Amino acid sequence: MSHFHQMFDEQKDKSTYDFSIRSDFLKHLTTLSTGSIVLITTLLNTFLKEGSINRFAIVIAIICFVFSIVAGAISYAIILFNQDLHLPNYHWSKKVNKILAIMILLGFTGGMIFVAVFAISNIYAVL
Repeated sequence: MSHFHQMFDEQKDKSTYDFSIRSDFLKHLTTLSTGSIVLITTLLNTFLKEGSINRFAIVIAIICFVFSIVAGAISYAIILFNQDLHLPNYHWSKKVNKILAIMILLGFTGGMIFVAVFAISNIYAVL
């Protein structure tokens, strides 16, 4: 095997590994965000009491989770197009995916924070 083929195979293995790590990250955060939306909407009637903080927190949490899901879908599409078409990693796709990864994390974290605000504001209703 020539040195060129060996380098090509190593680069392909690294690319496949990077794809696997990135897709797992996106898959897990998208699943968690989707599950959070389903759980919120399922339990909404049980825990939602009159009060602006409760409604505000839930609306913002759902918006954050949807934001995380959409950013994850866009990032995953960019990764798939680069992987399936065997295109070289363009600088724009790397930069866009870094920005999208930050947006996914911020959306998911923001959603969890507002779910926590909602839970804390309703803790006395459960007790």
